[in-house]
Amino acid sequence: MAVQQEFKSILVVSPFADGEYWYLREDLLWDSKTGEEYVVPNGFVTDFASIPRPLWSILPRWARYGNAAVVHDFSYWFQKHDRKTADLAMVEGMKDLGVGALARNSIYLFLRIFGGFAWRGNRKKREAGTIRVISEYPSNPLETWENYQKRVFG
Repeated sequence: MAVQQEFKSILVVSPFADGEYWYLREDLLWDSKTGEEYVVPNGFVTDFASIPRPLWSILPRWARYGNAAVVHDFSYWFQKHDRKTADLAMVEGMKDLGVGALARNSIYLFLRIFGGFAWRGNRKKREAGTIRVISEYPSNPLETWENYQKRVFG
């Protein structure tokens, strides 16, 4: 019997003032087809799909694949699995959300070609002590993610 993959919760986020970064206000839960449960924690900071601006008219940073993009950002940040597994989880999440094959395949291709830059960059940031899960929400609606990091983490 195949394992049912599905998102077990809705995505609840709030934006930083820069409009590029958002933080989760509740855990995001997803069961993959492999049977692994992904728990993206409350406070995790995401930029959704890191799609270059020239492609936004075709593949915006936020669309039906938003939940899968958050799981992917989480996987790329914590690197519990290898990069290919994280990219395939993105594809499975997009299938679960009803994203069409053309968008899924295009995003997967871009991830395989360009995702290594983000993967290595995240590892360096994490090793340098950068935090991506915040324990307190910003109180100033004009606060950007960059300013929040400076204020809270020094």
